[in-house]
Amino acid sequence: LYGEEEQGIGTPSMNFGEEWADTRCTIDKDTSSDTVINGTMYFASMDRERGFQHAVTWNISWTEGEGEDAKPFEASTPEFSVGAYVDTKELRSDDSPLEISPFSIQTHIDDLGIDAVDNKLTVSYKDGSEQIIEDDDAGVFNLYFSYARNSGENIWLPTKLIDVDQVVSVTLEGTRYTSTGETETEVPFTIVYS
Repeated sequence: LYGEEEQGIGTPSMNFGEEWADTRCTIDKDTSSDTVINGTMYFASMDRERGFQHAVTWNISWTEGEGEDAKPFEASTPEFSVGAYVDTKELRSDDSPLEISPFSIQTHIDDLGIDAVDNKLTVSYKDGSEQIIEDDDAGVFNLYFSYARNSGENIWLPTKLIDVDQVVSVTLEGTRYTSTGETETEVPFTIVYS
C-alpha cells in the first residue's frame, strides 16, 4: 500500500462527487491477506454542507508494469447516497457553538483568526472523568486527524468513541495572535463549551 513498491496499491481515497474527503486509513493486518485488504477509513468532508449533498465513492489506484511500460489503473465503488446521520449535541461558549457526536468534535470559531493554534482538547463527563483528545505539550494524540476548514470550523476525529449523553463540557486551549501596527502578540486562550 501507499506506493511503497512500484507494484503497490495507492492510498484508498473517498470522494463526495468531485470533492475529496480528508481521510485516515487503518489496515486490519490480522484479517487481510495478499489478495484481500480489510480496514477502516475515518473521514471528514472539506465542506460538510456541500459534501453530503453528493454521492460518495471510494477509490483505489495502482500501477501495472514497470518503467516505460507502466500503466496506471483506477477502480471506484458504485455511488452511495448518504441517507441518515448520527445526531450531534450542541454545546456553547458565549456565541461560539461546538457540535459533538460519538465520532467527532467540531468548533465554529470565527474570531480566533487563521493563525490560531489549538493544542489541547479535553472532554469532561458527568462522573468527573476526562477524555483527552489532544494535548500537544504532553505528547497525547488520541485522534485519527484534525484540521481547520476555510470556514473557520475545526474538526477532530478521536480514536475512542465519545459518550455524548454523559458529556458535561469540552475545553479547548491554544494560542492566537493579535496585531497592533507591526507588532504581533501571541495570546493564550481557553474556551469552555457547556
